[in-house]
Amino acid sequence: MTDIETIRVLTGNNDISEEFIAFYLDSTREFIKSYCNIDAIPDELRPTYLEITALRIKANASGSKSTLGEGVKQVG
Repeated sequence: MTDIETIRVLTGNNDISEEFIAFYLDSTREFIKSYCNIDAIPDELRPTYLEITALRIKANASGSKSTLGEGVKQVG
């Protein structure tokens, strides 16, 4: 199963665009690498990486057809 398919399963939403998921996968990957001071995500961190990504998408998604930028909160 690909990471995108896994995220769709974890979020329970098959209508999320691949671009939306890819953005969050990249963002979460870079966050973990920076936080842990590592160059790559080891296999042991893959489930955590995918779960964090799914949680972020669920927190920022709006409706069943999410696209990049929908649901993102701004500080005014």
